[in-house]
Amino acid sequence: MGMKCPHCHKSIENESQSTKDWNSFGYQSPLITCPKCSKDFLCKAFHEPAAEGIDKKWLNVGIPLKRALIYTAIWAVCWGAIYFIPNLTIPEKFKVFLLGLSGLFMLYGLLDWWTVIRIKSGKEAKLLLKLVQESEKRLQDESYARRLHNLGYKVPEKYLPKDLQ
Repeated sequence: MGMKCPHCHKSIENESQSTKDWNSFGYQSPLITCPKCSKDFLCKAFHEPAAEGIDKKWLNVGIPLKRALIYTAIWAVCWGAIYFIPNLTIPEKFKVFLLGLSGLFMLYGLLDWWTVIRIKSGKEAKLLLKLVQESEKRLQDESYARRLHNLGYKVPEKYLPKDLQ
């Protein structure tokens, strides 16, 4: 993930953030140290889940389930229009377009079905719990909590050193 340092205005690539689990929901350390000028800054794209909490939408199965059903229905209609309606005369170019469109909807539907299965099986909750535990471990380090606090990040009092409370 490329970003610019607000101090030296150099474009930087933060390997520690870009190599994180792609499925981290933006919950990871917001503290970035510029490799060029060695100054700290906050990346607003990342959040400490132990400090800000986890958004409950990541465990709500309703939206991905509705999308999966809609995508599956559209996929079925596209395939039905091409193969199961023999009297329908569809130009060949339109059939190719419908096949491509149905493949796209099938891909989106499968991704949403995969999300539904992950939520229902509890894998999503385990991942979020792991992210919170990692965040708590980071925040228990007094120097890390102090650096976040000095940059203006709202660190809960239980993680702040005694002199900052």
